[in-house]
Amino acid sequence: MVVVAPRIPYPIGRVSLRSFANWPAASDPLQLAIRSISLSLSGKQALMVTYETFQKIRNKYGYCASWALWADEGETLKSNVGDLTILDPDENADLLAQLKPEFILVGLNISRTLGVEPLANFHDSKPYATDYKIRYALKGTIFWGAYMTDIIKDFDEVSLNSHSKCNTGMLRSCDGNTL
Repeated sequence: MVVVAPRIPYPIGRVSLRSFANWPAASDPLQLAIRSISLSLSGKQALMVTYETFQKIRNKYGYCASWALWADEGETLKSNVGDLTILDPDENADLLAQLKPEFILVGLNISRTLGVEPLANFHDSKPYATDYKIRYALKGTIFWGAYMTDIIKDFDEVSLNSHSKCNTGMLRSCDGNTL
């Protein structure tokens, strides 16, 4: 994940540096961001995704996006990462209550073309995939259930390091429009 950004449709009170005065120093900027978001959201009612909205998102953006929810691991760290029944509201009655649309996790690009199954992005069960690390990193955090997508769509490359110049033609929205 490259960016963790809150998308909150309601006003939030300011969090000043004084809010952290009594907290131990954090060397990781992400920890400070998590603390800030946690303080900002305390006492706020969570947003709820309806079944209809979930299906619209699934149908329109399902090939390039997903939700930060995974089935529990089994015998190995990678087991059940590709189990998409967790993201099926007809199979998982608690799904909609677990979604947190106020948070958006943004990756750089789709690392490889996935199948035609919606919401499989970030849930790759292939032996060489490392999506299980995202599950491990997010489990038990406020970001569990966040919306996940990639900033660069339709360009599956495991590493963009070989591309030294930015090609703005690669930046497309999920519906194929160039950004």
